[in-house]
Amino acid sequence: MNQGAFNKINDVLKDNNKIVIPDLQRDYCWGTVIAKDNKKSLAYNFTSELINEAKNQLKYQEFSYGIIYTYEYPETFLYLCDGQQRLSTLYLIIGVLNCYQNNPELTEILQLKNGQPRLKYEVRNSTDYFIKDLVNLTFNQQKINDLEDTSKTTWYRDIYKDDPSIMSIVNALRDIHKLINIDNYEQITTFLLDKVGFVYINLEAKEEGTKQTYSKIREYGEKMYEIVNTCGDPMEVNEHQKSVLLSKIPKENQKEWTAKWEIWQDFFWVHRGTQLSADEGFNEFLSWIAKIEETANYSIEIVEEYFKAFFQLINSQDKINNHRKFNIKNLKEEFLKNQKPDLMVLYPSLIYLKNSEAVKFEINKYHIDENLINYDELFRFFRFFSNISKNSEAFESAIKLAKENGANRDVTNFVKLANDELKNILSDEEIKKLTIYLNCKDSIERTQTEDKIWLAEDHNYLNGKIEPLFKWMKMINPSYQNIFILSEFEKTYQYLNELTDKNNIENLRIALLSFSKNFSDFREGWSWNVERFYLGLDNNFNFWKKWIASKEMKMIILPYSKNETIEKIISDEIAKETDLYRKTIVTFLFQKKMNTWPWNNSKRFFIYKDEICFPNGLQAKENTERRKIF
Repeated sequence: MNQGAFNKINDVLKDNNKIVIPDLQRDYCWGTVIAKDNKKSLAYNFTSELINEAKNQLKYQEFSYGIIYTYEYPETFLYLCDGQQRLSTLYLIIGVLNCYQNNPELTEILQLKNGQPRLKYEVRNSTDYFIKDLVNLTFNQQKINDLEDTSKTTWYRDIYKDDPSIMSIVNALRDIHKLINIDNYEQITTFLLDKVGFVYINLEAKEEGTKQTYSKIREYGEKMYEIVNTCGDPMEVNEHQKSVLLSKIPKENQKEWTAKWEIWQDFFWVHRGTQLSADEGFNEFLSWIAKIEETANYSIEIVEEYFKAFFQLINSQDKINNHRKFNIKNLKEEFLKNQKPDLMVLYPSLIYLKNSEAVKFEINKYHIDENLINYDELFRFFRFFSNISKNSEAFESAIKLAKENGANRDVTNFVKLANDELKNILSDEEIKKLTIYLNCKDSIERTQTEDKIWLAEDHNYLNGKIEPLFKWMKMINPSYQNIFILSEFEKTYQYLNELTDKNNIENLRIALLSFSKNFSDFREGWSWNVERFYLGLDNNFNFWKKWIASKEMKMIILPYSKNETIEKIISDEIAKETDLYRKTIVTFLFQKKMNTWPWNNSKRFFIYKDEICFPNGLQAKENTERRKIF
C-alpha cells in the first residue's frame, strides 16, 4: 500500500491484511444512528450516496472516502484508529453484493485465504463470531433472503441480541438490502472495485528527523483530535489520554496528578504479564473506563477511582479466591496472561470496588486497609457474576445492574432491582436463589445454603444453572410445596451426583440413547439433557412400575436373564421402589434386557398407552394409538 496516498479498497483489503477493530473503539453504530435531515440510518444514507456516485462513475478516475488511520502490529494486522464506521459499512455492502453473485474479487475482500473474515472485532467475542457466520453462511452462500432480517437465520444466536454492534449490523444489512438489487448490483460492484478507495496512513511509519501530525478525521460531526510525535512514533493511547486529562485541571495541581500517573504506569509495568511494556495493560484499563462510563470524556479523578478499584482487585484476588472453597473467575491471572480478563465479571467488580474506601493514597503510594474489606460480601459478589458469566455475555446489563446497586454491598439487594430490562442477568432462577439467601434466618444458615447451592452450580452437567434441581425436588417428594428446604435440596443433588458418577454415566447414556422418543435429544454428540431425563422418567415411571410387576414381563425376561440379581430385583423390589436413583438404575437394567430381545420373532412387543400388547393383540389396536414401539 502507498503510505499517505490514495489506495483502492481492494488494495487495502488484500493478501493477508486483517482489519482489526480494537476494543478501545466504540461499537459499530451506523445501522442504528438516524440522520436528522431525512430520518434514515447513516448506513442507508452512505449506501444511497454510493449508488448515486456509481451511476456517475465515468466522471471519476478515483473516488476517495477520506483518510483511514491504522497501527500495524504485528505485520498485516491493521488496527483501525479511525474510519471504522465507513470501512465496516463498505464491508457490509461488499457482502450484500456478493449475495447477488459469486465474485472471486469480492470474496477475496471479505475473507482471508484461510477462510477467516478479513474484518475482526476485538470489541467483544460475540461480534467476531457473528461476522464469521455472516460471511460464511450468508454472504458466501448467496442467501439474499437472510438480509431482510439476519436475526431470523438458523445460525443466529440468542446472545447476539445483547451486542449493540451486531444489532446495528442487522439493521444496516436490512437498509443496504433495500437499496441494492438485481438491477444495480453489477454497476455498484464495478465502481467499488475500480474507483473506490481511501488515503491510507500507517501511524507506525517513521520519517526520521521530522515532526508528524496526524489528524483523525471523524465524519458526521465526530470530534477531531491530534496525535503528535516528534520522532515519528505514534503516541500510545495512555500517553495521549494523559495529555488530554492533565490539560483539564489547574496547572498548580498538574504536578500531583503527573506523579500519580507515573505510579499507575509503574503498576501496569509490574503487572504486564507476558507483554513487553506497560502500555498494553494501561491502554486496556482505559478502554474499560470508557466502556463503563459510556464516554471517553471522563476526568482524571475518575481514572484514579477505577485505578483504586483495580489495585484492590489485583492485590486482593488471592485472598478473595481462598476465602470460600468455590470457583470464581481469577481476573488477576487472566490479566497477567493476556490483559483480557472476563469482562462479564470485571466490569461489575470494578464498579463494586470503586465504591469501596479500602484503598488509600498516602505519601506517593497506594495501600489497602483490609479492616475495611468484608470478604464475605466481596466473594459473594464475585461468585454471582462468575456463575452468570458461564451462560451470558450481557455486558451492558451487568454494568447496569452493578451501577443501580449503588452503595449496597449485599448481592441479595439485586432482588429489588429485577425488571424486564435485566432479565438476561436476573433470570427467574437467579432471583429464586437470591431470595433463598435473603430468607435465611442468620449468617450460619446462609453460609450453609450457599455452600450447597454453589456446589450444585459447579456440577459439570449443570454448568451454573440449577433450575432442574428445583423441579426434581417435587418429583422426589410429591408433598414438596415449593418452599426451599435445604435437606431436600441436598437429597436431590445427591441423586444427580450418583446418577452422573463415572461408573454409571456411560451405561445410562447407552440406555437413554435407545430408550424412547422422549429422549431423542440425547443422540447429538453423546450429550444428554439431565432435565429432560428426569422429567421423562417421572412421566413414564408409573407405567414402568406396572409393566415390570406384570406376569407377562416376567415370562418374557426370565428366559433371557443370566443374572440372578436382576431376577431378584424383578420379583422382590421393583414394585416397592421409591428412590429416584434406584428407579433410574432399574430402568436401565430392563432396557438392556429389552435390547437383547429378537425383533422378528414372537417375543417382540408393542406398548400402547399404559398396557403391553403382544403380536396377537396387534390387530385390535389402531396405529394412531401407538405410544411407543420397542
